[in-house]
Amino acid sequence: MQGSLGPLTWLVCSEIFPLRIRSMAIGISVLALWLANALVALVFPPIVEGIGIASTFFIFVVLGLVALAFVHTMVPETRGRSLEQLEAEFRERYS
Repeated sequence: MQGSLGPLTWLVCSEIFPLRIRSMAIGISVLALWLANALVALVFPPIVEGIGIASTFFIFVVLGLVALAFVHTMVPETRGRSLEQLEAEFRERYS
């Protein structure tokens, strides 16, 4: 996690929002990340107790594959472009 998807989360958060709302949007994104982490931490033990460890991990594998499919189809490639170029492209494409 430390060498792959973890840092990419923060990279996407820092590049995906327009400059005028970036600080507020990153704050909301970080709040959502922490709430999701808390939810997983709270729900994991009761699920393991209820359906077993193998079934619980299978659920998380399926959720991870859905997340990978979402990233592959919905997150744009930003390599080699400045934040200003990205903002102009997103403004043109989505507004």
